[in-house]
Parts: sequence; C-alpha cells; structure tokens
Amino acid sequence: MPSARKNPKPEPPGQVIDFDEGVVQSCPPAMREELEAEIAMLTGAFASTDDPATLERMARSLTLTSGDDQGQRLHARRLASMLRLRARGVLPAKD
Repeated sequence: MPSARKNPKPEPPGQVIDFDEGVVQSCPPAMREELEAEIAMLTGAFASTDDPATLERMARSLTLTSGDDQGQRLHARRLASMLRLRARGVLPAKD
C-alpha cells in the first residue's frame, strides 16, 4: 500500500476577520468621517449614553428597516457596523 503523500509546506492558519471591522475598513477615510458624524447625531438624538445594548438595538433597527433602495441598505449597513464596533469598544466615541 502506498504511503500517504506528505505536504512539504504546512498550510498557514486561517485568519478570522470581523465582518463589521471589514465593512468599516473598506470605507474611504472621508466616508468614515461622515459616518462617524452621522453616528454622533444618531446617538445624541436616540441614545442618552454609549450603552452597548442601546447601540446594538440601534444597529439592529438600521439593518431591519433600511428600505428597498440598495444604496440606502448599504449606507444603513455601514452605520450599523460602526454602531456595533462602538458597542464593543472597538470604535471610540467622537466628541
């Protein structure tokens, strides 16, 4: 019986990428600044603090009610990703 073929190079370990971080990092810097300003307005109007549970609910609401327009859905997903990152403490609040 032939022996099993041995791979001379081991496979590198897989990399886990956070979806929300990937969405935010794919935005150009100017767009990120605009999204951060919009998030500051949203959280100022609808969240009294940066409570993670409140930010998560806001993100969920944005993704559920983003409408039929593809551009609006994409914008809502970007905002939701930024809100979830802020809820996890990855994205600091802008003053």
